[in-house]
Amino acid sequence: MRHHALYLARRDRLQRVMPEQGVMAAVIVDPINTLYATGARNMTVWTSRTPARYLLIFADGPTILYDFFGCAHLARGNPALDEIRPALGLCHWTSGGRPEAAGRAFAAEIGSVVHQHLGSARELAVDRFPFHTTDALRARGFSLRDADPVSARARSIRLPLNLPYTATSPAMRG
Repeated sequence: MRHHALYLARRDRLQRVMPEQGVMAAVIVDPINTLYATGARNMTVWTSRTPARYLLIFADGPTILYDFFGCAHLARGNPALDEIRPALGLCHWTSGGRPEAAGRAFAAEIGSVVHQHLGSARELAVDRFPFHTTDALRARGFSLRDADPVSARARSIRLPLNLPYTATSPAMRG
């Protein structure tokens, strides 16, 4: 399917841009960046305000979607994802009133996966996570940097699949 090819190409573009920007792993909560990189679009409007799902992507490694509890089936079969895991609620509402504890559990999970794929690397690019979550990552020894410039750079490079009509398409030959 064309949309699968588009999202695979976008994910690959992001993974190529990451090392150019000095990033080997990024954790993304922004649903627009997740949609760009994978096509996974569960609860896009709600998660634009609530950190209820996130993406861990490696420049040279897997792309793991942490989706809202009970929603993994919505992204199953998406070829831009290597794995789907349940997300931890990171705000007051989705954490059952325990966002700090959820942030620590999140940092432990992300730390474990990063260690598995990058060894002792301790730098992550992150976007707009809650303070208690970034504090928990730093408490585990991570140095954080802004993921937005990496995502913005990848999105600025147009792919042929981004363009619905080209000079060679039947619609343009006309």
